[in-house]
This record gives sequence, structure tokens and C-alpha cells, in this order.
Amino acid sequence: MLARTAASLERKVEAVERDIGAMEEEYITSTWAHGNVLRGWDGFVRRVDRGKQMKGGGSGTATGAPKYRKSRPSDRIFSLSSATSKFRRENPDVQIQKRPPDKKKKKKR
Repeated sequence: MLARTAASLERKVEAVERDIGAMEEEYITSTWAHGNVLRGWDGFVRRVDRGKQMKGGGSGTATGAPKYRKSRPSDRIFSLSSATSKFRRENPDVQIQKRPPDKKKKKKR
């Protein structure tokens, strides 16, 4: 009985981890051009600025940034945070990539 319950729970955890991985990949690839929590929203700001500069307030999509981008293993913060995920087992040496600190200096008052 206990072994059956444990096996059932393991299957449920695997299903949740698969769902998380799929949603994570979709988020990373679909938000890459305009920004996301991994890389910031600099792309969005550039698009808005570019759109203001274009006659007629264009969409600003001509920033040179790719619309979609396949994620790197280090982008997968949720999949990497689970020791039991298939992604973590397949990529044991990958570390979560930290975003470099903002280089702008604070203004003195």
C-alpha cells in the first residue's frame, strides 16, 4: 500500500514538473523580444522609444531583437530549482544565471 502511494505521488510530481517546464519554456521564448523577469525589460523600453521615434507612432518592432528565442539551460530557474526534475537530472552542472548588477550610478543629491 505504501509503495503504491509513493509511486502515485512520484508520478504526480513528475507531471507537475513537466507542466512547469513547458510553461517555463513558453514564457521564456514568447517574452524574449520585449523583456521578462530573467533578462529585464530593456527590450520593451527600446521598442517603446523606437515606436515614439517612428512616424505615426509605429510598433517599434524594428529593434533587431529576435521575436522568439530558445531558452538556455541557465534560463530555466524553476526547472533547475527542483532536485527531482528531469531537466535538473539531465543538466546537473548548470547553475541558475544571475543577472549582472545595473551599472548606472546613483545620482548624488
